[in-house]
Amino acid sequence: MSETTAIDTGVEARNEDEALVEALRGAPPVPLVGREEAAAAVLATLLDPDSHGALVLGEAGLGKTALAREVVAQAGGRIRPFHVYASPVLASVPYGALAPLLTSLTPGMTGAPTAVVRALMATLRGTGDAGGPAVVVIDDAQHLDDSSAMAIAAVAAAGAAKTIFLCRPFPAPPSELVQMSADGLLERVVLEPLAPASAEHLCRLLLGGAVMPSTAAVLGRAAGGNPLYLRELIEQARTTGALLQRNELWLLVAEPTGYTPRLMELVRNQIMALTPLQREALETIALAESIELSVLQRTASSTAVDELEEAQLVRVDSDAERTVRILQPLVGEVIRALVPTARSLSIRRQIIANLHSRPATTGALLRYVQWALEWGVQVPDEDILAAAGVANRLFLPDFVEAATQAISDPALRGAARVELARALLCRGDDRSALGALSLIVEEDQHADVVRSAALLRGQLAVRSGAGANGVAQVVQDWTAAIARLQAAGAMDGAQAARHEVGARLLAIQGEHAQGRYLATEDELHSLWAQAHDNPANRVMAGALLGEVLAVTGRPLSAVQVLNDARELFDADPEGLSESSEYLLRRYLLALLNAGEFEVRAAFLADFIDGQRASLLYYGGAFHLAQGLGELVQGGVASALGMLSAAVEGLRESDPGNDLPMALAAAAYAASALGRGETAANYVQAFHACCPARGMLTSLLSRAYASAARASLPGGGGEGAKLLELAAEASGLGALGVEMEILTLAIHAGKPAAAARLAEAAALSEGRAAEFSLDFGTALVRRDAAALVKLSEVAASQGRDLPAAQCAAAAVAILERRGDRGRIHDAARALKRRNAALGHLGAASTGNDGPAAAKLTRREAEIARMVHDGASNRDIAVELSLSLRTVEGHLYRMFAKLGIAHRDELAKAAYDPWQA
Repeated sequence: MSETTAIDTGVEARNEDEALVEALRGAPPVPLVGREEAAAAVLATLLDPDSHGALVLGEAGLGKTALAREVVAQAGGRIRPFHVYASPVLASVPYGALAPLLTSLTPGMTGAPTAVVRALMATLRGTGDAGGPAVVVIDDAQHLDDSSAMAIAAVAAAGAAKTIFLCRPFPAPPSELVQMSADGLLERVVLEPLAPASAEHLCRLLLGGAVMPSTAAVLGRAAGGNPLYLRELIEQARTTGALLQRNELWLLVAEPTGYTPRLMELVRNQIMALTPLQREALETIALAESIELSVLQRTASSTAVDELEEAQLVRVDSDAERTVRILQPLVGEVIRALVPTARSLSIRRQIIANLHSRPATTGALLRYVQWALEWGVQVPDEDILAAAGVANRLFLPDFVEAATQAISDPALRGAARVELARALLCRGDDRSALGALSLIVEEDQHADVVRSAALLRGQLAVRSGAGANGVAQVVQDWTAAIARLQAAGAMDGAQAARHEVGARLLAIQGEHAQGRYLATEDELHSLWAQAHDNPANRVMAGALLGEVLAVTGRPLSAVQVLNDARELFDADPEGLSESSEYLLRRYLLALLNAGEFEVRAAFLADFIDGQRASLLYYGGAFHLAQGLGELVQGGVASALGMLSAAVEGLRESDPGNDLPMALAAAAYAASALGRGETAANYVQAFHACCPARGMLTSLLSRAYASAARASLPGGGGEGAKLLELAAEASGLGALGVEMEILTLAIHAGKPAAAARLAEAAALSEGRAAEFSLDFGTALVRRDAAALVKLSEVAASQGRDLPAAQCAAAAVAILERRGDRGRIHDAARALKRRNAALGHLGAASTGNDGPAAAKLTRREAEIARMVHDGASNRDIAVELSLSLRTVEGHLYRMFAKLGIAHRDELAKAAYDPWQA
């Protein structure tokens, strides 16, 4: 082939490659999100006269091309862009990728590098310097042939053009580019997977509306933070009906699975670039999902595995088993679909043949049992039962049902039915769960199985509203089983004693469900102190004791006990999983009552971040916990958003019967923002749904619903109802709930409740109690100045609702006095507080404008730093935060202010602070 033909072929091949890329995409470009700092760095280097350009590294789909497009757009007329597309096809053709820029070459000149460089410079020089320097954007630069790389480097060294090299890390970029980067001539920019906050932002842009945060978290993790994969996953989930829009909120109603034809083609082309041994190893890892390195090395080429790890297609964990898995989960799913059935069967059989014992990792155990069940291979019932337990902890109820049905050993049937009941509870099918547990406590011969069945039956009794009486029946059956097992020699005296303590703790749970806290405290102190020999009993005793302390006005003491219980739980989360939800709820309650809002929010964020498997089932409950924190703290606008998401999530999955509380709290938040129609709809839905679980939850949810009704037409009698509810809470010794309800009553037109509020707060611990004491005392004394000061304190903490309420109370006192000299200033303060709360401006039209969501102190600090030009990394260093935390703050600020970019932040949020 002549050199002229080589150039011509290069042009033709490039066009074919571009057509393939477009066919694979087949969709609008993915919006650029979370790359602001990277874009700024590349743009800065293009405008720096001493720089030759940038080397941008990132896996396929991370947004390299979108980043370059954004940089070119931002640069505008300051640069003259030229686009070059390298490819594996063109890598074997000298100067093939540069063919579009070498049209002035004559036949025979491509053998002279100097002539090639001159031709390049002539093309890039164009008509002169008008329009700024030439910038060559080279996509897939890892496929540049050496001749092209050297020519581009020579042009850059001569100052004729700057270059943006867009590369995947593997295969490695040409050595010329690596050297330029090492010499500081190229700015090295590495694109990482999107942070969760950025992935959530991208979900909103792709779907064109609000997205339930837990749904965004599931989608973002399933896509591995890859923007392109996230787009494909969302499209597939919408196609299959797993992702739906309910009341203007997008949420998952099923596990997102599958892939689009575009994604399949993209992955297929990646695989075809591998060697046969690499493909075999990759397919083996994908089919296994996770596999011990020693087993993989007996099944596939060790060298190929090392090469795949270097190519960042797989990762080898640092655990004892050196577990190997596909780096990008969605890619693994596509590969499993691409492997032909016969080959898949052959590979799986090889894996099983190379297993010398039960797989050590949970993922491998699940896959091993699943394959065995699919193929009819004999698997010990003990392994199937163990896999079912793992599947329950990973929230895979379908697997549990299939696995437990396959267990035939009569001795294990009771344990299998317990696992089945857990899976049914996860789905909210209480009736079937109760049926699965039938007669296990009365007849099973295994003490641990009896204990698990009794605890599940007790949980079901509480959920059903049977309360203490229903739980008492379970305790009676458990106590009889202890005697039966001890008589049969299946339980010794020490075991019997531990089970008797467990039964007593279950009985106390029933008492607490009925609001009977005061009578159990002394016994719980004793059980907490004595249960050191049994972690399960001690954790539950700590959870129950913490609940008593939190409810009765001693939340700080509760946090101390619950922290000790959490440490014990964290040492063996799998062995103590039966108490995890109960402990978590009590810990969050204690932090809420103590007014430790930042600690609580940080704990919840970290907890949710590590709970992808459970978000599909418990996402609504998690958002309720977040929304209640915001509501009690006073961030009503953000609380309503979270509570609305919680309502929609709980309508799909509500294992804990949390929907009544979510509806009531959302109604109150909407009423506080002046959104009467929304509040009325939530109140109506609250009264139409089943009662809340537990006495205190029922009291508080009814109080929120009543407070919401008080602001609606015909709600004049709700203040009196709130006082009745507060009296009920007082009779139970529930000072925390009583204080919350009294505060609601005061704002519903019952200022006389202030005296009791001050009394209850004086008996309580924590920041929330301190604020309530000051508020109640100021009202009793009719101290307008103290109320104005309290309003200022609350506002400085981002607590918009109490700030507005204190200011309103001050204005009312001054008006009754006729104090014209001070009313004007107080009314102005009230106007500012109401504007921040959302009563004025955009909120009055039903829109969520900037005034509807004032930022917290930390968010305000970050916004000021953004206004001053600080990068995310600068902010993280200055405030001693992680980069991820800063990104999370910015995302929440964008959501509050209704904006999408950093450059909008100063305009939307900074000016109001100057007032």
